[in-house]
Amino acid sequence: MTIEETIQNEAKEIIESAMKEIEFEEPYKDIDGNILKSVFIGTCFNIMPSGKYYQPFACSNVEKCSKCDGKGEITNPNAETVECPICHGIGSEEAYKDQVMQEALKDFADKYGAFVHSGEGDPCDMFVSVVIDEDEDMEMEE
Repeated sequence: MTIEETIQNEAKEIIESAMKEIEFEEPYKDIDGNILKSVFIGTCFNIMPSGKYYQPFACSNVEKCSKCDGKGEITNPNAETVECPICHGIGSEEAYKDQVMQEALKDFADKYGAFVHSGEGDPCDMFVSVVIDEDEDMEMEE
């Protein structure tokens, strides 16, 4: 099994578990006025393969790829430059694995009509949510 398949299986388990719980959650209005049901799935520290949280202004917390030294590409024997097979052009193997996890979580959530997002109070918290039809007769938390 490839690392991508392993990560995708983990993401599938996370989403399937959340979808089993979501029907029991109370609906609420988000900051934009949408009615949602949400399940906390963990923090980026325990869900992402790297266990890290990324900031757009700080990239020093990711390790450079050991194969390409962070360049994202290597020179093959025919003297051509090709994408690094370890980090797939990102320059960091752990950042690549995190990207695979993010994409897999999104893809599996999409299959249920759900989405994955960060918490409003703590961006490290991760949730799976579904939008509830406003016409449904439900009591909402205010």
